Amino acid sequence: MLSITEEITKSVTLHLAHAAKESPSTGYLVPELQKGAGMKRRSITSVLAFTAVAGSLLVAPSATASEVGIKKAECEVWKSNKAPWTGYSKCTGMLPIVERQQVKVICIDPRGSQWVVYGRGKGNGETSSAKCSDNPNVGVYKVGANVYRI
Repeated sequence: MLSITEEITKSVTLHLAHAAKESPSTGYLVPELQKGAGMKRRSITSVLAFTAVAGSLLVAPSATASEVGIKKAECEVWKSNKAPWTGYSKCTGMLPIVERQQVKVICIDPRGSQWVVYGRGKGNGETSSAKCSDNPNVGVYKVGANVYRI
C-alpha cells in the first residue's frame, strides 16, 4: 500500500508524462511547447499547485485527542453479590450532555441460555443498573459499560 506522499508523487509523474517529455540532456520532464501546449501547461501548473497544497497539509501538525481535551471515558463495572442479580456501571471523563453511558449485562439461566439486558443511559459519574430477573436461579454472566453519543 502506498503512502499519501507516494500516491501524489505517482499521480504527478503520470500527469507530467502525458503533458511533457523527458529532456535528453538532464533527464527531467519539461513541458512540450508545441501547438496546443497551453492546455498542457495549465494542466502541469494545476497539478503542481495541487501537489504543493497537499504536501503542506501532510506537513501541517495535527492536534491529538489529548491536546484538544478529549479523553477516553473511564468506567467501573460490578455486579450484586446476592439475588436479584444486577449489574452496575459508573463512568467518568465523558463529555457533558453529549455522551451517556449504560450498563450492558449478559444474563445466564441454569440451562445455559444467555440474553442481554441494558440499563438506562446515565451521565458523568452517575450509576446505571440493570436487573437480570427476580428469579434467584438466574445470574449475571458478564457486565460491561456502553458509552455512546447523543
